[in-house]
Amino acid sequence: MTNLFKNGDIVCLKSGGPKMTVMEESKIDGDMVRCIWFDEENNKLSGYFEPNTLVKL
Repeated sequence: MTNLFKNGDIVCLKSGGPKMTVMEESKIDGDMVRCIWFDEENNKLSGYFEPNTLVKL
């Protein structure tokens, strides 16, 4: 695991986008970080991201 992020860290994609909260690191096709965020309509979303695509805020 990367151990770059911990549960509760606030991150966003280096390319921009919404603020997201780190939920966990996971082994899915390599090291991945699971994040949650809310869209404009307040729907809760989640996804897995490669650690090198994220930056801590």
